[in-house]
Amino acid sequence: MPKYNVPNAGAQPIAQKTETPQPPMLPTEKMDSRKQRSLKAATFGQKHVSTQHHENICTCQSYAKLAATEDMLRSRIVDTETCSWRFCANCAYTRARKVAFGLSCVAEWMAVEHDACFVFVTLTQPNFTASELADGITKIKYAVKMLKKTKKVKEMNLGAVTKIEVTYNKERYITKKMWDRKNADGTTYGDYFRRQGLTIGDKNPNFDTYHAHVHILFAVKASYFKSRQYIHVRNGETSWLGLWRHHMGDDRIMNVHAVGIDDEYMKRHGLSSKRFFEITKYAAKDEDYTQSQKVFDTMYNALKGRQILTRSGLFAKGNKLYDNYLIKLKKGNIDLKSHEMYDYVDFDSVNYKYLVRLRWFKKKYEQTGLRELSPEECEYYGGMPEEMSGAGWGDVSELDLAAGDLFDINRPLECETPKMPNDGMGPDWVAAADKAEIINDALLTGWNVVPQMEQMTIA
Repeated sequence: MPKYNVPNAGAQPIAQKTETPQPPMLPTEKMDSRKQRSLKAATFGQKHVSTQHHENICTCQSYAKLAATEDMLRSRIVDTETCSWRFCANCAYTRARKVAFGLSCVAEWMAVEHDACFVFVTLTQPNFTASELADGITKIKYAVKMLKKTKKVKEMNLGAVTKIEVTYNKERYITKKMWDRKNADGTTYGDYFRRQGLTIGDKNPNFDTYHAHVHILFAVKASYFKSRQYIHVRNGETSWLGLWRHHMGDDRIMNVHAVGIDDEYMKRHGLSSKRFFEITKYAAKDEDYTQSQKVFDTMYNALKGRQILTRSGLFAKGNKLYDNYLIKLKKGNIDLKSHEMYDYVDFDSVNYKYLVRLRWFKKKYEQTGLRELSPEECEYYGGMPEEMSGAGWGDVSELDLAAGDLFDINRPLECETPKMPNDGMGPDWVAAADKAEIINDALLTGWNVVPQMEQMTIA
């Protein structure tokens, strides 16, 4: 009898378990938050818009395709659907990014071609009540118009971008966070409360009021900061504070701020689009107007139909050149080197690897498809100006990646299997949606797409 048990030589080796590599997931927390706020605003705004427009708002960015990097930390929307509603958080964010990008390109063109520098001015006034807000904004717009016509401002102004913003004060009591909050001029809210004999924990005198203010970006000559044309912030009647008080007819105004962007600053920091986001971001914060139906109605009625952002002078001229450049670029004009804006429009240099498909499921986005981009696609999306990403451009690619793969809210409800283009991700089944449920609940509960992401092919 053998001393040791010898295993059967003919036995098959035990198969080792192989785990299927999991494809990367795109983080969508910020997109989820914006979509949720948009749906909340849609609920408040239902009585202000038509049924068709409300359907468009509820389905805004319910579908999206994004080009993403390998680590999924950088992405850009290449196809989606939008509602273009001023109070939609998704559309407001996309619009602000595009305007900021375009403004930075125009500003660089002005700095090089016209030797321009810039002055960023913030003009404020005491808060308005709900009943005063609409008339207050009208008064502010007229005061800004008259301010620009004064001799002192006309001498220094080569062009301007003007933006009106409205915020809502929701704090019933003075908190430490409010007390420590800084104004544009470096003072704190605590200084304001202290002058009124108030402290932390007291009732907030500005509770349930609306703060309308103006941001203006002036283009000036490079010599402005050392010339007689220079306008001080608070020194005399011809200062920004004096001029603003005069045209508003209110001596209670205390907070006015101005900061210069001269040659030295631009050499150190440049003119990236992030530096222009403040003047382009929002007319009203979605966190404010979604506080209650009353607050939403007040802001909606005050801002409806108003032109919130305006351009003049060199900014208006540069914006026309910029739009013309993008139109030619979209049409496929290859020879654009002779265009005046050619050297000032920055292209995306990020190396994208994946095409990701997202759909909205009740309270968050689900990743329903992912595949690797082809070399041609990587080159295309990596060489696209930021302005041409996202919504508003439709089919921006000749590679048939974004050709109408949208949820059509006008299609008959009996249509159970809409035809979708072949984007390399397989069929995209969309069942007939119960529109009434979408509108009443402000949630896309009608989507009947199995939230199971298709596995990418791994060589």
